[in-house]
Amino acid sequence: MNEYDVVIVGGGAAGLSAALVLTRARRKVLVVDSGAPRNAPAEHMHGFLSRDGLPPGELLSLGRDEVEGYGGEIVGGVVTELVPAGRSGFRVLLSDGRRISTRRLLVATGLRDELPSIPGLADRWARDVLHCPYCHGYEVRDQQLGVLGGSPETVRYAQIVRQWAKDVVLFVPTGFLTPLQRSELVARAIGVVEGDITRILTEDDHLLGIETDDGTTIPRNVLFVPPRFVANNDLLIGLGCEIDETGWAVKDGTGQTTVPGVWIAGNVANPRAQVITVAGEGSAAAIASTPTWSTRTSGTPSRPSTWASKPTFFPRPATPQLNQKLLRSSRAQHLDNHPLCTANKTPAGADDLARCLPHSDSHKHRVRRLARHPAPSPADLCPGYYCGSHRYLRHHAPTSPALGATGEPHCHLASTKMPKKPYVRPVIDLCCPASLGERNAHPIRRISRK
Repeated sequence: MNEYDVVIVGGGAAGLSAALVLTRARRKVLVVDSGAPRNAPAEHMHGFLSRDGLPPGELLSLGRDEVEGYGGEIVGGVVTELVPAGRSGFRVLLSDGRRISTRRLLVATGLRDELPSIPGLADRWARDVLHCPYCHGYEVRDQQLGVLGGSPETVRYAQIVRQWAKDVVLFVPTGFLTPLQRSELVARAIGVVEGDITRILTEDDHLLGIETDDGTTIPRNVLFVPPRFVANNDLLIGLGCEIDETGWAVKDGTGQTTVPGVWIAGNVANPRAQVITVAGEGSAAAIASTPTWSTRTSGTPSRPSTWASKPTFFPRPATPQLNQKLLRSSRAQHLDNHPLCTANKTPAGADDLARCLPHSDSHKHRVRRLARHPAPSPADLCPGYYCGSHRYLRHHAPTSPALGATGEPHCHLASTKMPKKPYVRPVIDLCCPASLGERNAHPIRRISRK
């Protein structure tokens, strides 16, 4: 049984775009393509940057070559069932009996357009019976356009088509429109034909007109028909994915379904998406499905890494608490032992502080300066100090306008070998003059041996 990192079900623009991203991410990828894209009847594809006007089949051919160029595999076949396989992933069962094992699934099976049962309508689909005016409106501009109505969005749809031509006729059942809707159509010069359509008339392989139930023929060159969108989500339902009340699979912003390990992209998830949009959704779903995987370089797929999903938290060391009684005692001893500080309570300026600091012998603990700005000035009076042979860390932001303070904290750290049995106690209160005067000093902390 073949094993893959990802099996992508659907080889359209969404599936191939996802496969391209995953193969470039060094994943072992398999695309299973049934060979029946939704836009196969269209002759040209529009609205795709740098590929406008390209036949849809040619775009898919270029995409297959790119995927296979990076080592991706593409096989033809119809997937009949997707089966969970426990912790190892999923099993993909094909109609020819093949079984494929995969760690992840990306379903891009698209949707199908259900058309009204009007004779001749399906034969002209994607030729002169169109759906998206933004995809094909420019090519049929200024022609005689018709709009087949019957849904709540009929009036708005007709007003959108009106952007490409002046001659637009809306076909609706009798009594379908309200007076307000009629007035809106009249304001845009959109004609209204009430009654049932019996058939589509053609001549020389071109649309000739629309025949109603009373035998009237209204000449039209193009008919816009909003089909009923039906998601190809039978595989998702069988897998257990949740489906909402409108019939579409429930997904998050990245395309992940309610079944872990299963993503969806393209028209199976977004019925209104154009080709360029579904290509982007396929790329986004592929990127979202990869972050928790370990890198595979060769051989069989490796198991997902559990290290990334289990972050390690390192606790912050507890902050030592100062003994306020010892702090007050150290402050008093400092003022008593220094005549300059005792007389003035605070040094007068930078010069006085410089004279005060060298008097370390009169302190209870020997103090020497660790760091100071090169040019002492009133704005620089926030030095760090180093005491004894142990480490101090000092944080202080001068707040006095007289000192020219900027409010930015100064930090000075001297790293030494930590003692085996440290304890913390206040030593002495050496701060800038403003802080000594205001009694907002931040004490120096010492770590020393007992």
